Amino acid sequence: MRVQRGVEQRKLVGLITQRSLVRIQPPLPPEEPKLYRLLFSLSLAYRPVAYHTVHQKPMSRKHDLLRKVKTAIDGRQMAARGDLWLVAVSGGADSVALLHALYRLSPELGLRLHVAHLDHGLRGRAAEADAAFVEGLAHELDLPVTVGRRDVRRLRRTLGLGLEAAARLTRYAFLAQTAAEVGAAGAALGHTADDQAETLLLHCLRGTGLGGRQGMLPLSELSGTDPERPQAGRWQLRLFRPLLDITRAEVEEYCRSEGLQFCTDASNYDRTLRRNWVRRELLPLLEEHSPGAKKALARSARLAAQDLEYLQGKVSALWPALARLEGERVVFDLAAWKRLHPVEQRYLLREAMRRLAGSVEDLSEAHIEAARRTMTSGAVGATVAWPRGVRLVKGYDEFALEGRPLDEPDEGPDAFPPLDVEIPLSIPGATVFGPWRITAELRDRRCSDADPWHADLDYRTLDHGLSVRGRRPGDRLQPLGIEGEVKLQDLMVNAKIPRAERNSWPVVVSSGRIIWVPGCRIAHWARVISDTLEVLCLRASRDAP
Repeated sequence: MRVQRGVEQRKLVGLITQRSLVRIQPPLPPEEPKLYRLLFSLSLAYRPVAYHTVHQKPMSRKHDLLRKVKTAIDGRQMAARGDLWLVAVSGGADSVALLHALYRLSPELGLRLHVAHLDHGLRGRAAEADAAFVEGLAHELDLPVTVGRRDVRRLRRTLGLGLEAAARLTRYAFLAQTAAEVGAAGAALGHTADDQAETLLLHCLRGTGLGGRQGMLPLSELSGTDPERPQAGRWQLRLFRPLLDITRAEVEEYCRSEGLQFCTDASNYDRTLRRNWVRRELLPLLEEHSPGAKKALARSARLAAQDLEYLQGKVSALWPALARLEGERVVFDLAAWKRLHPVEQRYLLREAMRRLAGSVEDLSEAHIEAARRTMTSGAVGATVAWPRGVRLVKGYDEFALEGRPLDEPDEGPDAFPPLDVEIPLSIPGATVFGPWRITAELRDRRCSDADPWHADLDYRTLDHGLSVRGRRPGDRLQPLGIEGEVKLQDLMVNAKIPRAERNSWPVVVSSGRIIWVPGCRIAHWARVISDTLEVLCLRASRDAP
């Protein structure tokens, strides 16, 4: 949901774009958090936000941080020329430095940028000031910006989650929605090496396996359901973390050297929050007694990620013989599962959770060990509750994880018979396919951005013998913003296409390659980019007789 700004906010954004404002530094050191937060909040009331324009200083020589960011992007092949990246900007030092670095590197990398900011509804006027700051920064850089607002407290009560977990779920859902609306390949996040160290310590303190010890990955994918828009189906989001090998000290030095200002969230000094305690007390203590502790933790994370990648390959080989999908359940052969090594058991359970819930982010080692104990020695009928509404149920010869799977078997009668014909697409013109009509036209610019029944495609990437047909066994597609192909079956399930209609659903192809499925996504390789000269505009409707 985009925030509709009032007159005062619009005036503020205008003021930001016209001149720099002098930022009042925090009046008290963080050792006095309660008084600090009080005075900082009062300062916000009289000074809604404070900035410094990022263009006031002449461009300096290429900073080490810029080289590290470019190395991270190139080394992991995060981006292709012409890609649009959503940049998540909270207004803090990390995200401001990330935005500025990507802005400086965008001509060299061929990246387009779109700024995104979410007000979680937790901090009143301070949050409004942060949102205005981010809007002003985006306008200064002449970048498009989307600002959203969500009520995280209400969501927390509804779902029974902790405040941080509810905020994280809401934030990723907002980024996924915005990325889909603007056609972004994914979202860039400002997590640093310090954030990685904090995350690893928090995971270790609660008890974790390799999945937790790998911490955050430079390049990853996440999926889930937006609790405020459940009718939208599952979302998928690709995440980029170019600052993950860069320390917070390097980020702050970059901000100083480039004359960048940023917002300070007073809650970052509240040591009653566990992450702040780790950041302000535990990590400095570790560095004092073991210099280089942060870098050592980062090395451990990289090694754990490599070990986990190997184990996941072993799990993928075991999966077909031990597990099967039955509707909204993953079913395991109990006797065969008991013969496995405990490590294999753990990672099969993690994989089942990933397939059911789309993520293992909230799954702790305690959840997994409780499931292992119950499935190994518990009574028949015993159950174990897991996050995201998943539960395990033990039977006589099998046990099952029940939830809402990403995969769904495609069995049972169809209300509409399969359409095996392949009909050439009229360009320009209309093509009738069963109950569907596909209209096509060529233009020199996009026709629409956020309509799932409309597709804009780069015409020069297509072989000009396009056609429309029904789905076929083994159909796969590389959806917009996703690395690698996925099964068309999965896309249809995620898009909530009724099972009875899937066989008659139109699939638009170019020389056998799927380029669009109405109501789902276009192919990533056929997307419109900055130097596209001719756009093929397709629209699907069910108004055919």
